[in-house]
Amino acid sequence: LKPYDAYTALWLEIALRRGGAAVSDSDLLQKLDTKEWPAPVIELYLGRSTPETVAERARSANPRLQRDQLCEANFYAAEWLLLNGRRTEALPRMQFAADNCPTDFIERTPAMIELKALQAGG
Repeated sequence: LKPYDAYTALWLEIALRRGGAAVSDSDLLQKLDTKEWPAPVIELYLGRSTPETVAERARSANPRLQRDQLCEANFYAAEWLLLNGRRTEALPRMQFAADNCPTDFIERTPAMIELKALQAGG
C-alpha cells in the first residue's frame, strides 16, 4: 500500500467503513494534501464538505480534466452516500460514473457493479 496516496486512502476508508469500522476521521485521510484533486473528495469523507460541493469543485476549463474529475466526484460521492444510508441520492451519481468514467479508470468497473446492485435493490 501507498498510505499517503489519496486514492489508496479513499479505497481503504470505504473498505473499513463497509466492514463496520466506526465513522471517524481516518488517520490516513487526515495526513493527505488537501490542496489538489481529489482534495474535495477527501474533505467529503472527513465530513467537511458535501457531494454537491465535490461536484462543483470537479469542474474545470479543461474538458478532459473535467470529465475525469466528474467521474471521480460522482463515484466517490455515491459511495459516501451509500455509506451514509442515502441510497436514493447515490443512484444517479453511480449511474453517471458508470456511464461517463473513462474505460481505463479504476472507478468505472466498481461503478457498474454498484449500479447493478442498486438497481436490483441491493
